[in-house]
Amino acid sequence: LGILALSPCGRVLSIDSRRRRVRPLPALEEMSPFARWPVRLLICFFALVYLSAAYYKYLAGGHAWLNGYTLQYYLLQDGLRWKSPAGLWLAGQHGLAVVSSVVTVFFEAFFFLVVFFPALLAVAWPIGFGMHLGILTLMSAGFFEYLLLYLALLPWSAVLRWARDQRGAGRPQTR
Repeated sequence: LGILALSPCGRVLSIDSRRRRVRPLPALEEMSPFARWPVRLLICFFALVYLSAAYYKYLAGGHAWLNGYTLQYYLLQDGLRWKSPAGLWLAGQHGLAVVSSVVTVFFEAFFFLVVFFPALLAVAWPIGFGMHLGILTLMSAGFFEYLLLYLALLPWSAVLRWARDQRGAGRPQTR
């Protein structure tokens, strides 16, 4: 988060810039050639974290980590500790645990491709955000910071531009 605070990307989409402006929406067309580096650095950060996680899962359990039983164990352990009914329910669903294990390890092992092919972020973003939201919800594990960092990876200017266009499309045309 410190990287984002020190970067020039807050020039338009920050609380400070919002207070300096009177306009209702930021200047969405304004682009800085340096605003992309903190996002690229965050992607590299996630790639290293996920590669490390996949490596240690493989080192600790090999292919057995993909059998679903390991995930069921952790879901059951954390579900009982934190009294999470959703975590306890998922701990009883072996098929979903296998699918979740495979998707998680596959995602962690291949997220680094986003570094070389940034267009893959459109696929990786919902998977990663959903994975960390699921971990937080089902297991009460402290990955809240990752959710905030994922929000920083959203193309906010495109999202705000889309919202502005949708709001304008709902108004009747007057001449």
